[in-house]
Amino acid sequence: MPRTKKPTGLKKVTHHYYRARKNPLFKIINLVIFAAVFAWLGHYFFPSHAADLTSCDTTGHSWPCHNDSVAANDRGLINSWRSGKGFYTLDHAACLDAAASSWAHHEASVGSISEPNVGSLVDKYCPNHYWLAVGANDGVGNSDSNIFNAFLISCLHFRNIADHGAKGNVYNMTMPNGSSCKFTSVHFVHVGTSVWIDKAGHRFVNETFARWQGDPTS
Repeated sequence: MPRTKKPTGLKKVTHHYYRARKNPLFKIINLVIFAAVFAWLGHYFFPSHAADLTSCDTTGHSWPCHNDSVAANDRGLINSWRSGKGFYTLDHAACLDAAASSWAHHEASVGSISEPNVGSLVDKYCPNHYWLAVGANDGVGNSDSNIFNAFLISCLHFRNIADHGAKGNVYNMTMPNGSSCKFTSVHFVHVGTSVWIDKAGHRFVNETFARWQGDPTS
């Protein structure tokens, strides 16, 4: 009786796959693998489903979406850092939250950060206050703590967070990365924060600082 030649090379691979796929267990394994790959691809190409449950204030929202608890946490990071240095903490101003929210929403909508006209925003959302000094920090990332830490190693952002003491005092402070940051205090008294999140889960943070007419200067 003639012997059948065993398949070699590519035929061997094809042959054994063909035999295996007739096995019901193999079909089940293939189905499980397909489902896992499909779920992974869905998470990769449509990350909004993952962000939907953890990143936004309400369900059924549209993108970008707002997260008030993350904004409050960012405000807490500012005052916690200041308190740790022995500086006075900043008052929370709801109208500055609104100004910050307007710009953070814009940034999340276009998918990039840019410098706001903070004076115009404060004029619009805080019409009952005549501001003497304003400033803003803008950042984007996947973690509010990472964004805040990035602010602390950029002098332009650090000086808003670290502003303290009498108006006009000059400070030369060392940032957490060891670099020096020199600035003149404008004595910020108030702060507002906002966080908007895009479909990919990126957090757009705006911190808006102000001192108004009638505020103490030291």
